[in-house]
Amino acid sequence: MEKHNRYTQPIKSFLNDLNDFQGKCLIFLDTETTGLKGPKVEQLTQIAAIAVHMMNGEFVMFSSYNHKIELTSKTWDRIEKEPDSDWNVKNVLKFNHYLEWDRKYIPESKAITSLLKWIDKVKGDKEILMVIQNVWFDKTMIEGRSNKKLDFEMLDTKHVAQFQLLPLFQTLAETDNKYKTILSRIGTSKSNRDNGLLSSSLSNIANGLGVNADNPHDALSDCLVLMDVLYEAYNLLVTNSNVNIEKYQQICLATKK
Repeated sequence: MEKHNRYTQPIKSFLNDLNDFQGKCLIFLDTETTGLKGPKVEQLTQIAAIAVHMMNGEFVMFSSYNHKIELTSKTWDRIEKEPDSDWNVKNVLKFNHYLEWDRKYIPESKAITSLLKWIDKVKGDKEILMVIQNVWFDKTMIEGRSNKKLDFEMLDTKHVAQFQLLPLFQTLAETDNKYKTILSRIGTSKSNRDNGLLSSSLSNIANGLGVNADNPHDALSDCLVLMDVLYEAYNLLVTNSNVNIEKYQQICLATKK
């Protein structure tokens, strides 16, 4: 799992570490799966990605990748045998818009292989920065369902939210009601693991930033939302790079221990 050190720096140091995204090909990636139990139990049902350059201070998408994946015999067996519940495979597939697709579904191994070929094609001579909301999950699923590695520099936007953007909003909210309103739109996490911290979910952060996220849990739609969220977050951090956010970073770290 990626260390927090990169994300708990002062804002200016964090931005310097990103190097303004210049000279890199940003790959925003998202997956959908049959559940959350990891690659030994679950399978991938969709992989999507978009390739982005920064040009004149703007994120410009120039290519996309998007495939839905055939269900394995093991998954079909689970569908037939699992008792009815909100999170059985059948309901997860509905939740993830699995059947809303009018193109060919492809085997899981082919989807992963073709993703890596697509990345190699679009990156040209540039370095890759792969941007994922919760790197650990998507990376573990792709690598665990294949013998292939996502051996790229990674930026976890969940950590960007937890240790940069939300602490910035909390600090600014001490003197500006505008940011109190933003925080109220974001709300608190529903996960027991977060112990009442502000939510770092993509949809909630998008809501706080005013980014449209009306079609969640489709991998390509989530990549596009992720691009817009990172763009807005990045510009807010640049504008407020001298703000000291250490107090709220430390609160987040302490709560997560």
